Amino acid sequence: MIRIMLSFYVALLTSCIVSSSVIHETNYDSELNEKVRTIVENFLQEKLNVKGEISNGHVEKKIEHLENKLKQMEIKIAEQDKTIADLKSVITNMEPANDKIIETFLNSSNENKHNSSKIDEAEDMDVGKLIAPGRRVKRAVGNIAFSAYLTQTNSHTIVGQPIKFDQVLLNDGQGYNKYTGAFTAPLSGVYLFTYAIDTRKLTFVRLVINGVNQVDAVANVHTNAESRHSQSMGGNTAIVHVGHGQSVLVETYEIPDAETASSNTFRLCTFSGVLLY
Repeated sequence: MIRIMLSFYVALLTSCIVSSSVIHETNYDSELNEKVRTIVENFLQEKLNVKGEISNGHVEKKIEHLENKLKQMEIKIAEQDKTIADLKSVITNMEPANDKIIETFLNSSNENKHNSSKIDEAEDMDVGKLIAPGRRVKRAVGNIAFSAYLTQTNSHTIVGQPIKFDQVLLNDGQGYNKYTGAFTAPLSGVYLFTYAIDTRKLTFVRLVINGVNQVDAVANVHTNAESRHSQSMGGNTAIVHVGHGQSVLVETYEIPDAETASSNTFRLCTFSGVLLY
């Protein structure tokens, strides 16, 4: 490339000299032309050498810069390799501990499931069979008890109508429902239930578990029904075994057109129960 450019400049200069000779009608001999050619060639060669040195110096600096960056990258890669090796070592050392933790967790979970299954089975079993004769066992669960009363007089009740004791005094275990008048046993066990009614006419009531009669009560007025004092109360108490989920309530029966008389002022109709064991 350099040789081509040099020849180009020499040819151009020679052409200029020849053209000048023609214009000024001056004749130069061949020796003068040769010297001029030599001077031009030397000048152009020196100029190209200077450019080459400048270009070569720039390339060398660029190469040196790239070599420095490459060394820095090699150092970073070496550091990252060391970090990865350290992390692998930590993970390897942690694997036995992790396996032990997982094993302990699985064993604990299986044991909890087994114990929960045993508790469910025990609740469905007859509690009396789990207790040795003459011994009473305190339950690990919370207490279960309720008590409620009727706030209004219900006249003309029908046979089999539940009495809905609508004002709750106590409901530990949340077994009693004031909207239905029924107590649903959260646990199997032996319970004590008691109830009382007031009426101004002949009324029969009874305590039932899942519709099965347990104990009855009757209230019968023997005086003038128009008198304020012509009222009668009746009630009963029972200690019975109730299974988990069974329903206990008080209902009227035997005769239609019965009555339960009560109010917020005179709380004469009541229903209560408590888990004994």
